[in-house]
Amino acid sequence: MKEREQKFSSLCRALENKVGKRMHSSKDYVYLSECIYEETHQLVSASTLKRLWGYLDEGVTPRRSTLDLLSQFLGYSEWDDFCAHLTTDEEKAEAPLPSSEAPGNRETPERPAPRRSIWLWALAALLCALLLLVLFLWQHNSLASSLGYTGKASATAADKYILKKGQTFESYTDYLHLFGITAQETWWYQPVPHHDGIKVWSPQYQHPQWHNEGNPDSLMPTITEYWEPSTPSLDEEAKMILNRMHAESYHIARNLNDVRITFMRGLKDSTFTFLGIYRLSLEKSDSTRLVYERIAEECDLRALDYLEQLRR
Repeated sequence: MKEREQKFSSLCRALENKVGKRMHSSKDYVYLSECIYEETHQLVSASTLKRLWGYLDEGVTPRRSTLDLLSQFLGYSEWDDFCAHLTTDEEKAEAPLPSSEAPGNRETPERPAPRRSIWLWALAALLCALLLLVLFLWQHNSLASSLGYTGKASATAADKYILKKGQTFESYTDYLHLFGITAQETWWYQPVPHHDGIKVWSPQYQHPQWHNEGNPDSLMPTITEYWEPSTPSLDEEAKMILNRMHAESYHIARNLNDVRITFMRGLKDSTFTFLGIYRLSLEKSDSTRLVYERIAEECDLRALDYLEQLRR
């Protein structure tokens, strides 16, 4: 256990050295998550990083796939490759902590500063306080602007991480890569890496057999799905088989309890339209119909952990 914790600690220090920042606040973990996504095009949420550092004391061991991805971000092939390169000399060679955090500086008493130096330090502190005040006011104004208080729309750098209802994509590969998914088959229904309960769903609007129905004018607040064979006339035995299939689909959907990030094909044209986040409606669904209802109109690619909370 101690050896594993030492490896995790070395991994954390290596990640901090990679991005040139120590992880002290929630913003630092969000920044690291964005850096990893920018380079690997795969998501490791800020919450997962916090658990690795112990910032969130939940006693959860990182998944092997997460450790592999973090190791690849550092330039290694996988987690075992990173561990194989860990040596005492390399750990000693890591970047030192800032002087304010170095243990040796806390043990060595400082000489009393001359009176003139005290005035200089006081002036520097005053200038720092003024600078912090200016930064606070600037951030406050930026936030107010982004919320519409100034009457002007304000686009932020974070917008590129947020999918909004109505966005269109030319092909499924154009949006699957945002989640780190390389689909070979069943591209219309793919689990998000590191999030088994979250799926990327791509139903076809008014499919001839899977009848994905709803109101396209309001971008499908609900999607009603049921299966019908292409042959309109069925004998009694075939109807019994069809009813059994519908019942099985209903029970499977209830047990999966998944949340679906939905891109519908053919709603407007041949493109894929992002519709939002959907969940099975237990009140409206039955053994003949599956009704999925929209529960969110946006998807923040940096906060997929939040979607886990939307599952029943």
